[in-house]
This record gives sequence, structure tokens and C-alpha cells, in this order.
Amino acid sequence: MIFFHLDHFVEFTQTQEGDNIFLDPVFEHLFTLIWLHGPGETAQSYVNIFLDPALCPVPGTFRIVFLTGKKILSTGDPKAEWLEIRQPQKDTPFKPEELYSKRDMEESTNLVHKVMDREIEKLKDGSKNLFLGGFSSGGTVALNAILTFRQSIGGAIVVSSLHLSDVASPKGNRYTPILAIHGKKDDIFPLENVRSGYDRLKDLCELDLREENEMSHWVNERVLRIMTKWLFELLLNCLLYTSP
Repeated sequence: MIFFHLDHFVEFTQTQEGDNIFLDPVFEHLFTLIWLHGPGETAQSYVNIFLDPALCPVPGTFRIVFLTGKKILSTGDPKAEWLEIRQPQKDTPFKPEELYSKRDMEESTNLVHKVMDREIEKLKDGSKNLFLGGFSSGGTVALNAILTFRQSIGGAIVVSSLHLSDVASPKGNRYTPILAIHGKKDDIFPLENVRSGYDRLKDLCELDLREENEMSHWVNERVLRIMTKWLFELLLNCLLYTSP
């Protein structure tokens, strides 16, 4: 599958292992993005977005790993999730960690850590070229995985996610750049109810919080444009910083 993106042709090969999907650049593989879906979604939910030349937020030197959660909900819904999140009552303050099982978080985080370890082995420059991202509960697990990982990674992008006030201090991840995008009209995780988590996150990483006035609980074209601009600026800065 070939498409035109950012002034050059990019060719991906698509493979699948179980419920997980992989897009590999046919040309040089320099970076990897691991993406975690949100509620009611699967890895497949994002493949077409990343294959669309008008929407794809990463350059053609990225391998993209779309993971599917393994948690089966108690409701009997056959779709697997990352966490079984209890819906908070509207207009009622809550702590993010009150909405899910710590066991679910630990199991999902361990799964992501295993994939991170495997992907780092494939990267010539190691963990600094690994990126993690996710939407909603997927972003929540992604954040926890980053902050509890044994080494720092290149960065992360999380959208409409919970940010945990009780997460352990990061191990060497203080300077990990993280882009967080949250809508002021989010009716699932209202911004005012999760702001304390963002405030704590500022002490744990290099947080860039974007509050979007007209955004609800979603990933849309504007979100993808923000992701693209942030990631390319980050990669450019890293290139300039490391150049002789």
C-alpha cells in the first residue's frame, strides 16, 4: 500500500498477529509508535486513519503498532478493552483512580511494557526512538506505562484521557515529552474533573497540554493535525540537538 505524505512517497506493509496490527515502512525504520485504542474500539479502528495521506500523523520512517486490549468487560460485551471504567456521575468531582480496577491497570500496563521491550530491540537507537500514544482509556494506560517504565522513551501523545493522581514517580522519565489533548466539551472525562491529574503530570514529565474549546471525547481531523505538528517539531528539535 503506497500513499503520498509530506512531500515523499511512503510504502507500508501491513501484518497482523492475533488482534494486533502492524504497519512497517518498506524503506528505513527509524522510529516506532505504539497506539492504544479507546472504549468500543480495536486496533483496526485506527489503521485507515494512519493510511490516509491527509490524516496520518507520523512520517514514513515509523513502524506503527496498533494494540488491542485484553480486558473482557463484566457486562458481557465481547469487545476487549484496556480498563473497565465506571462512568462518573455528571457534575460530580471524582478522582481518576476511583473509576477503574488497579488490577486491570497493572495487567494492561504489563502487557504494554512487554511490547515496548520487544519494539526497543528492533530500534537501532533504542528507547529514545520509541513513542506511545492512545485515546481515552488507551491513553490512560499509555501514560501509566510510560511513567512506570524502566527507561525513558522518545515521547507520547494522549487524547481525552485520565491522568492518575496516584501514579508512582517515574524512573528516569522526568524529561519525557508528552502531548495531552483534551476537549473543554468532553462529557465523558470533563476537563475540570481531571485537571488535578494534569497538574500532577506536569511534575512527572515535560507536559504540553492542549485544551480544545470545541472538542468533545474524540479523535478528529483537528486532533490529528495537532499531533502531526507536535511530533514533527519534536523530531526536528531532536535532530538539530543531536547533529554535530
